[in-house]
Amino acid sequence: ETILSNIKKKPLYPMDECLKLCIEYGVNDATIYLYQTTGDRGKAFDITIRIFEDTFNKISSNLTSQKFNENIHTLLLQELQENLNDCIVICEHNEQQSEELWFKLLDILYHLLGSTTKKDTKENYGEVETMLSRT
Repeated sequence: ETILSNIKKKPLYPMDECLKLCIEYGVNDATIYLYQTTGDRGKAFDITIRIFEDTFNKISSNLTSQKFNENIHTLLLQELQENLNDCIVICEHNEQQSEELWFKLLDILYHLLGSTTKKDTKENYGEVETMLSRT
């Protein structure tokens, strides 16, 4: 079982202590869940968008590597889509910071996609751009 599933099953755990441990050990899914549960969706969004950017950078590295791996590329594209969906869900369910988070997400997407135009391998990013434009 995962840490997140245990936290969801047993909500009597002290949230602050769980959050502290999840942050310390890099358990991102549980950290995001706990931030959302405690109402701090801004911090949950920050972690989620960082994961999205990391996945995008992995795709970029794989595309520009001499050891390009199609299977890894496909998995990373799926992961990127899931990461983006997670960001969108947080934006949609955050009444207090909704506009701020949407603009932050759009800004990051703009910069990430803009960075692909500067690379010699722009044609390799077609799948990423298509996937992001459908969302």
